[in-house]
Amino acid sequence: MSAGLLDIYEVDFTSQPPDLSSRSLGHLLMDVDDFYWHVVRLTDNDILVWREPFFIFWDWKSGVGGRWEVSKGLNDNCKPYASKTSIVACATDNSILVWDFPSGSIAALPDQPTVDQLPMSVIWPKFILPLEHNSQVVWMAATPEWQHKSSAELDHHICISVQRHGTQMRLYSVKPRGGTGVDPFLPNSFLVEGGRTQELEAGDMSQPRGSSPLYRIGDKLILCAGINGGGLEARTFEIPTGFTTETVDAPSLVLTDPRHPTFAHIRGNRIGFCPMSGRLVYVSNCWDLVVLDFLCPPLRDPERQGI
Repeated sequence: MSAGLLDIYEVDFTSQPPDLSSRSLGHLLMDVDDFYWHVVRLTDNDILVWREPFFIFWDWKSGVGGRWEVSKGLNDNCKPYASKTSIVACATDNSILVWDFPSGSIAALPDQPTVDQLPMSVIWPKFILPLEHNSQVVWMAATPEWQHKSSAELDHHICISVQRHGTQMRLYSVKPRGGTGVDPFLPNSFLVEGGRTQELEAGDMSQPRGSSPLYRIGDKLILCAGINGGGLEARTFEIPTGFTTETVDAPSLVLTDPRHPTFAHIRGNRIGFCPMSGRLVYVSNCWDLVVLDFLCPPLRDPERQGI
Protein backbone atom coordinates (compact mmCIF):
# COMPACT_ATOMS: atom_id res chain seq x y z
CA MET A 1 0.00 0.00 0.00
CA SER A 2 1.41 3.40 -0.94
CA ALA A 3 0.09 6.95 -0.73
CA GLY A 4 -2.57 7.48 -3.36
CA LEU A 5 -2.52 3.88 -4.64
CA LEU A 6 -4.38 0.73 -3.72
CA ASP A 7 -1.88 -1.92 -4.85
CA ILE A 8 -2.76 -5.61 -5.19
CA TYR A 9 0.06 -8.15 -4.88
CA GLU A 10 0.11 -11.93 -5.08
CA VAL A 11 2.54 -14.21 -3.24
CA ASP A 12 2.68 -17.91 -4.16
CA PHE A 13 3.57 -19.89 -1.04
CA THR A 14 3.13 -23.25 -2.78
CA SER A 15 5.70 -22.84 -5.56
CA GLN A 16 8.62 -25.25 -5.82
CA PRO A 17 11.20 -24.16 -4.96
CA PRO A 18 9.56 -21.71 -2.51
CA ASP A 19 9.39 -18.18 -3.90
CA LEU A 20 8.18 -15.49 -1.50
CA SER A 21 8.59 -12.63 -3.95
CA SER A 22 5.39 -10.73 -4.73
CA ARG A 23 3.81 -10.14 -8.13
CA SER A 24 1.81 -6.98 -8.77
CA LEU A 25 -1.69 -7.60 -10.11
CA GLY A 26 -2.59 -3.95 -10.59
CA HIS A 27 -3.32 -0.74 -8.76
CA LEU A 28 -6.21 1.65 -8.29
CA LEU A 29 -5.50 5.35 -7.79
CA MET A 30 -7.32 6.48 -4.64
CA ASP A 31 -6.92 8.37 -1.38
CA VAL A 32 -5.92 5.74 1.20
CA ASP A 33 -5.65 7.59 4.50
CA ASP A 34 -4.84 4.79 6.94
CA PHE A 35 -7.24 6.02 9.59
CA TYR A 36 -10.35 6.21 7.43
CA TRP A 37 -10.56 3.09 5.30
CA HIS A 38 -11.14 -0.62 5.81
CA VAL A 39 -10.54 -3.60 3.55
CA VAL A 40 -13.91 -5.31 3.90
CA ARG A 41 -13.42 -8.30 1.61
CA LEU A 42 -10.47 -9.59 -0.42
CA THR A 43 -10.65 -12.58 -2.77
CA ASP A 44 -8.49 -13.99 -5.54
CA ASN A 45 -10.13 -11.64 -8.05
CA ASP A 46 -11.59 -8.60 -6.31
CA ILE A 47 -11.54 -6.29 -3.31
CA LEU A 48 -14.19 -4.31 -1.43
CA VAL A 49 -13.02 -1.25 0.54
CA TRP A 50 -14.97 1.06 2.84
CA ARG A 51 -13.84 4.67 2.41
CA GLU A 52 -16.41 7.09 3.78
CA PRO A 53 -18.96 7.61 2.31
CA PHE A 54 -18.43 4.85 -0.29
CA PHE A 55 -17.99 1.14 -0.61
CA ILE A 56 -15.41 0.81 -3.39
CA PHE A 57 -15.47 -2.42 -5.39
CA TRP A 58 -12.73 -3.39 -7.83
CA ASP A 59 -12.42 -6.65 -9.74
CA TRP A 60 -8.96 -6.39 -11.28
CA LYS A 61 -9.23 -9.74 -13.05
CA SER A 62 -12.43 -8.86 -14.95
CA GLY A 63 -11.58 -5.15 -15.21
CA VAL A 64 -14.82 -3.90 -13.62
CA GLY A 65 -15.71 -1.88 -10.54
CA GLY A 66 -18.10 0.50 -8.85
CA ARG A 67 -18.62 3.01 -6.02
CA TRP A 68 -21.64 2.68 -3.78
CA GLU A 69 -22.60 5.56 -1.52
CA VAL A 70 -24.52 4.57 1.60
CA SER A 71 -27.63 6.42 2.69
CA LYS A 72 -26.66 6.39 6.41
CA GLY A 73 -23.37 7.17 8.14
CA LEU A 74 -21.35 4.17 9.34
CA ASN A 75 -19.51 3.59 12.60
CA ASP A 76 -15.80 3.79 11.73
CA ASN A 77 -14.87 1.65 14.75
CA CYS A 78 -16.74 -1.32 13.29
CA LYS A 79 -15.26 -3.02 10.25
CA PRO A 80 -18.07 -3.93 7.81
CA TYR A 81 -18.60 -7.49 6.61
CA ALA A 82 -19.36 -8.70 3.09
CA SER A 83 -20.09 -11.96 1.29
CA LYS A 84 -20.88 -12.62 -2.36
CA THR A 85 -24.50 -11.65 -1.77
CA SER A 86 -24.66 -9.19 1.16
CA ILE A 87 -22.92 -6.36 3.00
CA VAL A 88 -23.41 -5.82 6.74
CA ALA A 89 -22.29 -2.73 8.67
CA CYS A 90 -23.02 -0.78 11.84
CA ALA A 91 -24.56 2.67 11.41
CA THR A 92 -23.69 5.71 13.50
CA ASP A 93 -27.09 5.37 15.19
CA ASN A 94 -25.91 1.86 16.23
CA SER A 95 -28.42 -0.04 14.13
CA ILE A 96 -27.10 -2.93 12.03
CA LEU A 97 -27.66 -2.51 8.28
CA VAL A 98 -27.84 -5.23 5.62
CA TRP A 99 -27.54 -4.45 1.90
CA ASP A 100 -27.77 -6.77 -1.06
CA PHE A 101 -24.39 -6.86 -2.80
CA PRO A 102 -25.05 -4.44 -5.70
CA SER A 103 -23.37 -6.53 -8.39
CA GLY A 104 -25.57 -4.88 -11.02
CA SER A 105 -24.03 -1.46 -10.32
CA ILE A 106 -20.59 -2.09 -11.80
CA ALA A 107 -19.03 -1.21 -15.15
CA ALA A 108 -15.93 -1.87 -17.25
CA LEU A 109 -12.82 0.14 -16.35
CA PRO A 110 -9.69 1.26 -18.24
CA ASP A 111 -6.40 -0.58 -17.77
CA GLN A 112 -5.12 1.75 -15.03
CA PRO A 113 -8.30 2.96 -13.32
CA THR A 114 -8.80 5.70 -10.77
CA VAL A 115 -11.54 5.89 -8.16
CA ASP A 116 -13.15 8.78 -10.03
CA GLN A 117 -13.69 6.49 -13.02
CA LEU A 118 -15.76 4.03 -11.00
CA PRO A 119 -19.51 4.40 -11.64
CA MET A 120 -21.28 5.79 -8.58
CA SER A 121 -24.69 4.88 -7.19
CA VAL A 122 -26.52 5.13 -3.85
CA ILE A 123 -27.45 1.90 -2.07
CA TRP A 124 -30.20 1.52 0.52
CA PRO A 125 -30.30 -1.18 3.19
CA LYS A 126 -32.92 -3.87 2.72
CA PHE A 127 -32.81 -4.97 6.35
CA ILE A 128 -32.24 -2.89 9.50
CA LEU A 129 -31.66 -4.45 12.92
CA PRO A 130 -32.28 -1.79 15.59
CA LEU A 131 -30.62 -2.09 18.99
CA GLU A 132 -31.93 -0.98 22.36
CA HIS A 133 -32.08 2.71 23.21
CA ASN A 134 -28.74 4.13 24.41
CA SER A 135 -26.85 1.10 23.11
CA GLN A 136 -23.45 1.52 21.49
CA VAL A 137 -21.69 -0.98 19.25
CA VAL A 138 -18.02 -1.20 20.25
CA TRP A 139 -16.85 -3.55 17.47
CA MET A 140 -18.06 -6.15 15.01
CA ALA A 141 -16.21 -9.33 13.98
CA ALA A 142 -17.11 -11.86 11.27
CA THR A 143 -15.91 -15.21 10.00
CA PRO A 144 -13.14 -14.64 7.41
CA GLU A 145 -13.53 -15.11 3.67
CA TRP A 146 -10.87 -17.84 3.38
CA GLN A 147 -12.80 -20.20 5.66
CA HIS A 148 -15.84 -20.00 3.39
CA LYS A 149 -13.68 -20.49 0.33
CA SER A 150 -12.59 -23.89 1.66
CA SER A 151 -16.17 -24.90 2.55
CA ALA A 152 -18.98 -22.95 0.91
CA GLU A 153 -21.62 -24.81 2.96
CA LEU A 154 -20.50 -23.21 6.23
CA ASP A 155 -22.76 -20.50 7.62
CA HIS A 156 -21.34 -17.02 8.00
CA HIS A 157 -21.37 -15.68 11.57
CA ILE A 158 -21.01 -12.21 13.08
CA CYS A 159 -20.25 -11.22 16.67
CA ILE A 160 -20.87 -7.69 17.92
CA SER A 161 -19.89 -6.11 21.21
CA VAL A 162 -22.72 -3.95 22.54
CA GLN A 163 -22.31 -1.47 25.39
CA ARG A 164 -25.34 -0.22 27.29
CA HIS A 165 -25.44 -0.44 31.09
CA GLY A 166 -22.55 -2.87 30.75
CA THR A 167 -21.00 -4.73 27.82
CA GLN A 168 -21.97 -8.00 26.18
CA MET A 169 -21.21 -9.93 23.00
CA ARG A 170 -24.04 -10.98 20.69
CA LEU A 171 -23.70 -13.74 18.13
CA TYR A 172 -25.55 -13.75 14.80
CA SER A 173 -25.78 -16.17 11.91
CA VAL A 174 -26.03 -14.73 8.39
CA LYS A 175 -28.78 -16.83 6.83
CA PRO A 176 -29.54 -16.70 3.08
CA ARG A 177 -33.06 -15.86 1.99
CA GLY A 178 -33.42 -18.97 -0.11
CA GLY A 179 -34.91 -19.25 -3.55
CA THR A 180 -33.39 -17.91 -6.75
CA GLY A 181 -33.29 -14.54 -8.44
CA VAL A 182 -33.57 -11.03 -7.02
CA ASP A 183 -36.50 -10.21 -4.76
CA PRO A 184 -37.27 -6.46 -4.74
CA PHE A 185 -38.78 -6.72 -1.24
CA LEU A 186 -36.60 -9.19 0.65
CA PRO A 187 -32.84 -9.02 1.33
CA ASN A 188 -30.50 -11.75 0.15
CA SER A 189 -29.54 -12.45 3.78
CA PHE A 190 -31.00 -12.04 7.27
CA LEU A 191 -29.23 -11.73 10.62
CA VAL A 192 -30.51 -14.34 13.08
CA GLU A 193 -29.39 -13.98 16.69
CA GLY A 194 -27.88 -17.11 18.21
CA GLY A 195 -27.36 -15.95 21.80
CA ARG A 196 -25.49 -13.40 23.89
CA THR A 197 -23.00 -13.41 26.73
CA GLN A 198 -23.72 -12.22 30.23
CA GLU A 199 -23.62 -8.45 30.51
CA LEU A 200 -20.44 -7.26 32.19
CA GLU A 201 -20.46 -4.20 34.37
CA ALA A 202 -18.95 -1.06 32.85
CA GLY A 203 -15.30 -0.90 33.80
CA ASP A 204 -15.03 -4.67 34.26
CA MET A 205 -11.58 -5.99 33.31
CA SER A 206 -13.22 -8.28 30.75
CA GLN A 207 -14.92 -5.46 28.86
CA PRO A 208 -13.78 -5.98 25.23
CA ARG A 209 -12.32 -3.30 22.95
CA GLY A 210 -11.66 -4.48 19.41
CA SER A 211 -11.21 -8.03 18.21
CA SER A 212 -9.73 -10.45 15.72
CA PRO A 213 -11.94 -12.11 13.09
CA LEU A 214 -14.36 -14.77 14.31
CA TYR A 215 -12.90 -18.16 13.39
CA ARG A 216 -14.72 -21.46 13.09
CA ILE A 217 -12.79 -24.40 14.53
CA GLY A 218 -14.76 -27.64 14.45
CA ASP A 219 -18.04 -27.01 16.25
CA LYS A 220 -16.79 -23.85 17.97
CA LEU A 221 -16.33 -20.18 17.13
CA ILE A 222 -13.34 -18.37 18.63
CA LEU A 223 -12.05 -14.81 18.65
CA CYS A 224 -9.52 -12.69 20.53
CA ALA A 225 -10.76 -9.42 22.00
CA GLY A 226 -9.13 -6.53 23.80
CA ILE A 227 -9.97 -5.95 27.45
CA ASN A 228 -9.81 -2.87 29.65
CA GLY A 229 -6.28 -2.17 30.79
CA GLY A 230 -4.77 -3.26 27.49
CA GLY A 231 -4.75 -7.06 27.64
CA LEU A 232 -6.33 -9.64 25.36
CA GLU A 233 -8.65 -12.55 25.96
CA ALA A 234 -9.76 -15.51 23.86
CA ARG A 235 -13.47 -16.36 23.88
CA THR A 236 -15.27 -19.37 22.42
CA PHE A 237 -18.89 -19.90 21.39
CA GLU A 238 -20.89 -22.94 20.38
CA ILE A 239 -22.12 -22.87 16.78
CA PRO A 240 -25.71 -21.54 16.95
CA THR A 241 -28.41 -24.10 16.17
CA GLY A 242 -31.36 -21.71 16.06
CA PHE A 243 -32.72 -18.32 17.06
CA THR A 244 -32.32 -17.29 20.69
CA THR A 245 -31.77 -14.13 22.70
CA GLU A 246 -30.92 -16.11 25.83
CA THR A 247 -27.55 -16.02 27.57
CA VAL A 248 -25.16 -18.63 26.19
CA ASP A 249 -22.00 -20.09 27.68
CA ALA A 250 -18.95 -18.38 26.16
CA PRO A 251 -15.82 -19.32 28.14
CA SER A 252 -12.92 -16.87 28.05
CA LEU A 253 -9.22 -17.03 28.84
CA VAL A 254 -6.92 -14.04 29.42
CA LEU A 255 -3.99 -14.32 27.00
CA THR A 256 -1.91 -11.31 28.03
CA ASP A 257 -1.43 -9.69 31.41
CA PRO A 258 -2.66 -6.08 31.09
CA ARG A 259 -0.35 -5.10 33.96
CA HIS A 260 2.73 -6.04 31.91
CA PRO A 261 4.04 -3.03 29.93
CA THR A 262 4.82 -5.19 26.88
CA PHE A 263 1.20 -6.28 26.55
CA ALA A 264 -0.59 -3.06 27.47
CA HIS A 265 -2.21 -0.46 25.24
CA ILE A 266 -3.38 -2.43 22.23
CA ARG A 267 -4.25 -0.19 19.30
CA GLY A 268 -7.86 -0.55 18.21
CA ASN A 269 -8.80 -3.45 15.96
CA ARG A 270 -5.25 -4.27 14.89
CA ILE A 271 -5.43 -7.79 16.28
CA GLY A 272 -4.63 -10.97 14.35
CA PHE A 273 -4.96 -14.51 15.65
CA CYS A 274 -4.34 -17.90 14.05
CA PRO A 275 -6.20 -20.55 16.07
CA MET A 276 -4.50 -23.39 14.18
CA SER A 277 -0.94 -22.37 15.09
CA GLY A 278 -1.71 -20.48 18.31
CA ARG A 279 -0.04 -17.28 17.08
CA LEU A 280 -1.33 -13.91 18.26
CA VAL A 281 -0.23 -10.67 16.56
CA TYR A 282 -1.25 -7.14 17.46
CA VAL A 283 -0.10 -3.54 17.19
CA SER A 284 0.59 -1.57 20.35
CA ASN A 285 -0.14 2.10 20.94
CA CYS A 286 3.57 2.72 20.30
CA TRP A 287 3.13 1.07 16.87
CA ASP A 288 5.19 -1.95 17.95
CA LEU A 289 4.26 -5.22 16.25
CA VAL A 290 3.91 -7.81 19.04
CA VAL A 291 3.98 -11.53 18.17
CA LEU A 292 3.08 -14.15 20.79
CA ASP A 293 3.03 -17.92 20.30
CA PHE A 294 0.90 -20.11 22.55
CA LEU A 295 2.28 -23.66 22.50
CA CYS A 296 0.05 -26.73 22.63
CA PRO A 297 0.32 -28.87 25.77
CA PRO A 298 2.49 -32.02 25.49
CA LEU A 299 0.82 -34.99 23.84
CA ARG A 300 -0.34 -37.64 26.30
CA ASP A 301 1.34 -40.41 24.36
CA PRO A 302 3.65 -42.85 26.21
CA GLU A 303 5.96 -42.92 23.19
CA ARG A 304 6.36 -39.13 23.44
CA GLN A 305 7.24 -39.10 27.14
CA GLY A 306 10.57 -37.46 27.76
CA ILE A 307 10.68 -35.63 24.42
